[in-house]
Amino acid sequence: MSAAPQVVCMGELLVDMMAHPGGVKLPQAEHFVPKPGGAPANVAVGLRRLGVPSAFVGMVGQDAFGTLLRDTLEAEQVDIRSLATTTEQPTTLAFVAIDAKGVPDFSFYRHPGADLSIKESDVDASVFESSRVFHFGSLSLTAPPARDTTLALLTQEHGRGRFITYDPNYRPALWPARDAALTLMRQPLSQVHLLKVSEEELAMLSGIEDDILASAAALVELGPRYVIVTRGEEGLTGWCDGEMVSVPGRKVEVVETTGCGDASMAGVIAALLEAYPDLSASTRIEPEVFERALRFANAGAAIAATRLGAIPSLPTRAEVEAAL
Repeated sequence: MSAAPQVVCMGELLVDMMAHPGGVKLPQAEHFVPKPGGAPANVAVGLRRLGVPSAFVGMVGQDAFGTLLRDTLEAEQVDIRSLATTTEQPTTLAFVAIDAKGVPDFSFYRHPGADLSIKESDVDASVFESSRVFHFGSLSLTAPPARDTTLALLTQEHGRGRFITYDPNYRPALWPARDAALTLMRQPLSQVHLLKVSEEELAMLSGIEDDILASAAALVELGPRYVIVTRGEEGLTGWCDGEMVSVPGRKVEVVETTGCGDASMAGVIAALLEAYPDLSASTRIEPEVFERALRFANAGAAIAATRLGAIPSLPTRAEVEAAL
């Protein structure tokens, strides 16, 4: 039997239909290969590969793709007692084309999709009993009932003193308008302890362009004590206890970058739990520990960049330690 989960991840679990050959736009793809994905699910798998027991809360359709996703998480030893199934909506699909620089372009089939159909009554409350960390993303905030369920569980776990981590992925096609996205993506920030963003998301959420220091400081004012900015080949920059911490990128042959941010998120959480086994909302993370966590995460993201697909790209602890 798997160990009790230390981290509960909630959000979308979907199939990335990866375009082949690479380097072409979606309409020019000759065929598509299904790869399991979804940012919070990627983090759950990434944590398991790094040796951290994790659980996933979400919903898939009662179809072949839902079976693929359920089987994938089960094979990775992620706790799936709160992975629900619906007959009312199909499993969400994301068609993905990778450009010559390894940057993905997404087209979602999610109207609304099974991942958005999860209700509080679908969640097995026992999954939270031993957890230290609650992780979630913003794509489950795009519509109810998933939005209401996510916010309710966030409030529940925040009230229990859990360490809250948040990854506000911005996918314009999934929101009715940018203003609506900004409002809903900002809404959880007062209950978040660690926030991971891309440079684009940093500027969007803070309202400040081209100034990481000022942008991160603005977000800290909204709630998060720790901010991590993923900067592609430039590496990671973080804000911890009033200090900026940066680690440089690692030179690798980039295949695609779909799983890099999630590898970073899993790496940071794993490293913090190693340093602070009783990690909670009251834990004060020291800047030197935060920097070590960023270095560990950065190495994992670099490995993920050399592989195709999100979940398939995520590294093991042995691979990250060897890279370091």
